[in-house]
Amino acid sequence: PNPDRSHFRSMDIWHTGDPALHNKRTGWLGRVADRVSRPGRPPVALHLGDDALPLALRAERAAVPSVADVRGLSLPDAFDPLKPLIELPRRTGGDELLFVQRVAVSALRTAERIQRVADAGPVRTPYPPHRLAQRLQQIAQLIAADFGPRVYYTSLDGFDTHARQQLAHGPLLRQLGDSVAAFFDDLRSRGLAERVVLMTFSEFGRRVHENASRGTDHGAAAPMFVAGPAVRAGIHGSPPDLTNLLDGDVRHEHDFRRIYAAVLEGWLKVPSAQVLGRRFEPLPVLRGSG
Repeated sequence: PNPDRSHFRSMDIWHTGDPALHNKRTGWLGRVADRVSRPGRPPVALHLGDDALPLALRAERAAVPSVADVRGLSLPDAFDPLKPLIELPRRTGGDELLFVQRVAVSALRTAERIQRVADAGPVRTPYPPHRLAQRLQQIAQLIAADFGPRVYYTSLDGFDTHARQQLAHGPLLRQLGDSVAAFFDDLRSRGLAERVVLMTFSEFGRRVHENASRGTDHGAAAPMFVAGPAVRAGIHGSPPDLTNLLDGDVRHEHDFRRIYAAVLEGWLKVPSAQVLGRRFEPLPVLRGSG
């Protein structure tokens, strides 16, 4: 309800799970990491992409790694003498110093484990030549290697189609569809598809009417895609009604936090009210729910 058409504020809302933005220090998945992570264990979440760590993954205490490319992550040999110093137990030092050490130790161990996965060889399933597909391929490798994170986050941009939308939107959806299909084909060949649910979001929908540049401007309601063998296939809700618009926009039907709640409770097994601030009835998008 009451959507915001600003890129920045809308993304903050999606990332925090809070339309009022009471707390912009942590994201909804970062709060999951804070509740699930344990000292000495692999990170709960991992970001794979060229941008900085998304707000969605920002946590108070848990260390969430962010890497641009698994294949390019390696530690130089000259770094070896520093490893014992980084991991040396400290009895003195303030909270800030100990926090920096925990992050450094986590980053070091994550880099070493990711490097071992990257050296394990190529996957058997072909992927299309898209950047998104390459990232999903690397995520499939990490899952197959039992790397540890329960949450992987990556992104695909280009959907802000203010001009010449017809030339961009179709190819972008094909890139998304082909990449996700290859990802699940790969997981299925490894017997891992049942362990994975994929969810997409975008900051806002598009206006219904075409603008003067043959594109569409920032809108309101938009679809979310949830994919995987554990998902109840089909449209959850009513098809968009172009004869019943609200100020020229498709009306939203489901609060996005209901989908978050479904993933939190039905998949990650985390109480959604602890992450979202209050209880939202999970939308029955997963098998065995509802």
